[in-house]
Amino acid sequence: MKPKPIPQKRKIKAAVMTFLGAFKDGDHLRTEDCIKYCHKYVGRYIYGDTVLRYMRELREKDIINYTCTHKQARIIKIIPIGAPHSL
Repeated sequence: MKPKPIPQKRKIKAAVMTFLGAFKDGDHLRTEDCIKYCHKYVGRYIYGDTVLRYMRELREKDIINYTCTHKQARIIKIIPIGAPHSL
């Protein structure tokens, strides 16, 4: 019997948590860097909006936390879990 493949949704979420886990509170980064990391981690093309949607989902579940500091440039700041963030 073949082992079941890991669903792509779980792979993307794992990639996001792995990428953001390397940063500490107060660090700024671009979401494009996270998207590029997820592309390499998953090993196939995924839409950038999909990665951002899973980032928001993980933030809603209090697994990660960030706030958007510049929407047009898509720059985010890592903040402590439970701290208020932008919408």
